[in-house]
Amino acid sequence: MMVLSRTIVVFVALAAIAAGSSTVHAQQNKEAFSLGVFVGPAVPSEAVSSVYSALDTLGAASAYNHASGLGYHIGGRVRFGLTDGISFTGGASVSRFAGQDQTAVLSGGTSLTLQTATTLIPISAGVTAFAFKGLVAPYISAEATYTYRTVTIATGNSLLQELILNAARVELEPQTSRIGAAAAAGVQMDIGGLKPFVEIRYHWTNLVDAPAGEALLSYLNVSLGLLF
Repeated sequence: MMVLSRTIVVFVALAAIAAGSSTVHAQQNKEAFSLGVFVGPAVPSEAVSSVYSALDTLGAASAYNHASGLGYHIGGRVRFGLTDGISFTGGASVSRFAGQDQTAVLSGGTSLTLQTATTLIPISAGVTAFAFKGLVAPYISAEATYTYRTVTIATGNSLLQELILNAARVELEPQTSRIGAAAAAGVQMDIGGLKPFVEIRYHWTNLVDAPAGEALLSYLNVSLGLLF
């Protein structure tokens, strides 16, 4: 409840800033209210170097395919102007990382290697600043995030499926929620009111209230999206 309360305070404060700035800068050329969707690969922090190596040796297409095999994400976004060059931005997404192995021991002593998937659902709010606006508009973003994390079965045989379906439903790991942050850099275009964009976004999921000894969990998203 303490984490949730802090998150609500952050979001309310950001909303208050947005409302106040909207009043003060009502005469400026602010960005109109926009909704958007985005999708792309998600890369765990420990695998970022392998993607850079693929980019350096194999080219952009191969690096993108390699990154897509590590994980993927999809999400939605809302954005509206506070001033001529700064906008409020918020949204939610789902990032899923597969291919992680865990070992389970059955009651008879038999060991099974389970392939699991980690799913992260960040809810975010923050600001986006534009270098300049026009047909092409580079930007950077900074956001606070509240992220849910779950670990589930990714693949398995019929025995494993029967074990999961018929036994007591026990999570592979307890679901967690943490406060973190995200930083992004991207470029968007303005084509008749439609704004396609490409963006690189880095997430730090557990910067606040993580238990002692919990490793920092971070990952990189490469997004192709559209605001309208």
